[in-house]
Amino acid sequence: MGLTGVIIAGASSIFAGVAVLISYLMWRRDSRMQDKEEGKWKGRVDTLLERIGEDLFDLRKEVSDVRKDLFDVRKEVSDLQVGLSDVRREVSDLRREVSDVQVGLSDVRKEVSDVQVGLSDVRKEVSDVQVGLSDVRKEVSDVQVGLSDVRKEVSDVQVGLSDLSKAVSEHLDVNLMISQSPLQLTEKGKAVSEEVGALLWIERDLNTLKKKVEGKDAYEIQTFCFEYVENIDQYNDEEKRTIRKVAYQRGIKVEDVRQVLAIELRDKLLENAGLETLEESQEI
Repeated sequence: MGLTGVIIAGASSIFAGVAVLISYLMWRRDSRMQDKEEGKWKGRVDTLLERIGEDLFDLRKEVSDVRKDLFDVRKEVSDLQVGLSDVRREVSDLRREVSDVQVGLSDVRKEVSDVQVGLSDVRKEVSDVQVGLSDVRKEVSDVQVGLSDVRKEVSDVQVGLSDLSKAVSEHLDVNLMISQSPLQLTEKGKAVSEEVGALLWIERDLNTLKKKVEGKDAYEIQTFCFEYVENIDQYNDEEKRTIRKVAYQRGIKVEDVRQVLAIELRDKLLENAGLETLEESQEI
């Protein structure tokens, strides 16, 4: 039996005892109605009954308060039970999480162990690489010494080639153009132009070529001319033989002769296009 049951049972017993006492007192009152002191006894009984009634009322009120308090206690106990259930569930979840963490820690320890083994292997490989680097440094040092010797030899060769180039240039005198802006023929270039018949070759297709360079500026015309002379289809068999002959006699390349033709063709097209020619730029 719970606390509430005990209290209710006690209150019921008290109420029953009070009821018995009241019945007894009422009986005694009735049995003494004929006594001489009937009025005096009756007054005492009435007073006692009134006090018992008041005490009974207070007792009922206290019991009602106790019941109310018990109701509140039951509600609090119920709330505590709900909270305890939540706590138990959280503890269960926490235990499960702790178990998962322990499993994870076990895996981490295994991975750390594997990493330590790997690091040991890496340290060994690094040690081997350092030994190899030491050998490489020695070889690089040897190569640097060799390169120093090679640079000295190359420098000597460059000096020799420079002297040789100067001597060959002075002996052969193959320069046909002066490298300035714009390009122009040297005296030797002009002689080659005359020998190959450059002006006759230009006049043959001048009208057609003038149409091809319409709207172009001087630089574009010059580029066109250098590309045009490289196309061997622009020459007949006699012109081809003449170009080879002049190149042979002058000790120069066929391409050098074509560049002379390109310069002459450029100047002619610039003149016909009304653009500034070499002679006009020199006069200015």
